[in-house]
Amino acid sequence: QRQMCIRDRAHGLFLCALDYCKNISSNIRVDTHADNKTMQRLIEKNGFTKCGTIYVKNGTARIAYQWTAS
Repeated sequence: QRQMCIRDRAHGLFLCALDYCKNISSNIRVDTHADNKTMQRLIEKNGFTKCGTIYVKNGTARIAYQWTAS
């Protein structure tokens, strides 16, 4: 399990990290806050499927997405 946090000025970093992850894994899970619409669009645009809601250690909810290689 790895975490990544990206600030607004780091455009392109998500796609760079995603390309790397897709090259080394055939199964990736990503989660984000419900109010992070930009991240949700990026995730969905890159082939992830929404698969439910998870709750992190402090009890707050996140939308979970899954990608698997075809």
